[in-house]
Amino acid sequence: MGHVERLTNCTTGGPVFVDVEDGKIVRMTPIDLDDDDKGDWSIEARGRTFTPPRRTTLSPHAVAQKSMVYSPKRILTPLKRVDFDPKGERKVEETTNDGRRDGIQVIARAAEVLRLLSTEVDGLSPQELAGRSGIPRPTVYRIARALAKEDFVRLLPSGKFVVGPGLMSVAISSRRDIRHEVSPFLKQLSNELDETADLAVLYAGEALYVDQYVSPHVRRIVAHIGARLPLHCTASGKALLASLSPEQMESVLPDKLEPMTVNTISDRERLREEIQRVRLTGLSFDLEEYAEGVAAVGSFVRDGIGDVVSLAAVVPMVRYRADSESIVAAVARTRDEAQAALLSTPHGG
Repeated sequence: MGHVERLTNCTTGGPVFVDVEDGKIVRMTPIDLDDDDKGDWSIEARGRTFTPPRRTTLSPHAVAQKSMVYSPKRILTPLKRVDFDPKGERKVEETTNDGRRDGIQVIARAAEVLRLLSTEVDGLSPQELAGRSGIPRPTVYRIARALAKEDFVRLLPSGKFVVGPGLMSVAISSRRDIRHEVSPFLKQLSNELDETADLAVLYAGEALYVDQYVSPHVRRIVAHIGARLPLHCTASGKALLASLSPEQMESVLPDKLEPMTVNTISDRERLREEIQRVRLTGLSFDLEEYAEGVAAVGSFVRDGIGDVVSLAAVVPMVRYRADSESIVAAVARTRDEAQAALLSTPHGG
């Protein structure tokens, strides 16, 4: 027989002695008081003195606690309540002691929030995120605030969240060199035209915006870094499509070309003809195809190992009509200079 250690436990039913042998409870008993403990009360009546026993008094459930601990019907893992909504149902889920399952759920929910934000240029509010994801709004807000601390999302003055630059550095890590090499030319284009200039890459069948220099004009066009826009109706997207073979282009296009405005090319054969013109001229155009009142001129450059980025000048339609020749010429010149620089560097060649 091993050593029996006596411990104490203050249960809700009263204090008890707990005798433990080899890590297992062998008995639980009321605490016997010794001479060092405070004395009990005494009552004298009818020539007799009445004093309670020198041990604690327990509730029945405290006496039965050992049986509950080792019952085969006990709850085998701790329970943790999650997503408590005072107006809804209380949810509990089993977790391991280290909370791994709960942690995995948080990661999955954070990923869902990022996926939803990546498809919305103007961002989404916590209420909109909750509605689309099915995640309770308080939970969405906590996840978004945590992601914002890591720079994975940004909170706009409107109260909406958008994808942040921290996530972009992860998403485009394989294209980091070409992005950094083209960035000075993008800035040059923006400064020359006093208009917004965007840099985009092909990502999961969309144009992912990875760098940007914003127009100083009050009236300007801005797509947040991290935005993912359609390929078939944006200048950046068309340029990226032109960089692909016809077979590759078909594989990345969606089954249905969604019409964003009345000017959007939603017919597949017309789009093929449009992309062929981009391949021949090296320039792509979006004339109110993605959004009314917005025009863009784009092109693409490729480095020596095959990585491709598109660059585009994005302007209000009214300013494009007034100065389209200068805008087109600036984009073409910037493309040629950036392409020459890429092929003259060790990385590019």
